[in-house]
Amino acid sequence: ALRERRAYGTRRGGMYLAVLGVAMIVTIIGLSGLAAARLQGRASRHVIEAAEARLCAEAGVDLVAYVMQQDSAWRTTKSSGQWWAGRAIGDGTVTVSVTDPLDGNLANREYDPVLVRCTGVRGNAQHILEVTLEPMGTPLPLLSTAIHTRGQLHITAGAQLRATGAPASTGGTLANEGTIVGSAECLIASPQGTVTGTLTQGAAAKAVPASNVAARYAALGTVISPGGLMESMVLSPGLNPYGAENADGVYVVTADSDLTIRNARIHGTLVVIAPGRTVRIRDSVFMHPARADYPTLIVDGTLALEITAGTPLSEGSMGVNYNPAGAPYMDQVDAVNDDSYPAEIQGLVHCKGQATVTASSLVRGMMIVESSAVSNAVSVSGTCEVIHDPALVTNPPMGYTSAVGMRIKPGSWQQSVAP
Repeated sequence: ALRERRAYGTRRGGMYLAVLGVAMIVTIIGLSGLAAARLQGRASRHVIEAAEARLCAEAGVDLVAYVMQQDSAWRTTKSSGQWWAGRAIGDGTVTVSVTDPLDGNLANREYDPVLVRCTGVRGNAQHILEVTLEPMGTPLPLLSTAIHTRGQLHITAGAQLRATGAPASTGGTLANEGTIVGSAECLIASPQGTVTGTLTQGAAAKAVPASNVAARYAALGTVISPGGLMESMVLSPGLNPYGAENADGVYVVTADSDLTIRNARIHGTLVVIAPGRTVRIRDSVFMHPARADYPTLIVDGTLALEITAGTPLSEGSMGVNYNPAGAPYMDQVDAVNDDSYPAEIQGLVHCKGQATVTASSLVRGMMIVESSAVSNAVSVSGTCEVIHDPALVTNPPMGYTSAVGMRIKPGSWQQSVAP
């Protein structure tokens, strides 16, 4: 009987321990479940906060786009740097900086891109987003013409103007005593002469660039003093025989006398401020822009184009090396005088006064002549050609647009990290 009681007590103790063990296991499982739930909740909260921080950063980009759309003068009313710090967006905040990555100056060039950096914060989560906005200009309608003037476009007797790829245009009278190979647009044609393409009379007037375009480019340029003659020389972003170089190839001449350019190569943008004076470009001259978003030539004065396109600019004939170190042509430089170059102007030519186009002058781009003179605003003699460059319409140069918007540069979205 004693043995039976002991065995029964042992069985009861074992059952108690078993029950206690099960209870402990259930308790541990329950506590583990609560801990896991808390961890899962915390992880879910972190995921939600991270998503909301990202949305705050994206909202910062939208804010920048809204300001640019509402304020056409944002480049001058805003500064390069932080625009907002800790601005509330829903339950989070965003800090936004807008910078000009080229020179830190938003105001000097409307065609500079901007880098937008937005830091979204929600709780303990932070998301940094960067995107580049690039300009998108609406071209002035005159950029769709080969040559345009506000005054009389005069083709002299026996002369030929070849307007290739776009019409010759005037907001005044077309006085065609010779031949236009191509189309023409005008207010009235008298006489009509020979136009091989379409002659449109009663054409709508076309706005010219803002009056401060020459001054804007002059402000970006390097002043040079060549006197009255630029001859047998090379001017480029990396080479300036008159002084310091300009990285964008913009050089400015202020002249109180006539200026002649002959037998020269100019790779850049030449701005000549010479009201009441004549800038004469003659013989074998090769001019082409260093930047696609800049014009090649701006003349505040009278322009005379007298280029002989059939006579290349020859190093051998001139005894001048036109692609030395600092002034490559098609990425090539050398130290020998055995190359030749086309005698022509590539890009946009802009004259604020009257213009004469003679000899066999060739322009690959377009010409703007602002003169509204009722007689010879533009006078064409000889056999001349202007070959329109459609890139001037798709990517108009700075200052030759009716409006400039900003768009996101494809492929520029990227997540960044804190410095």
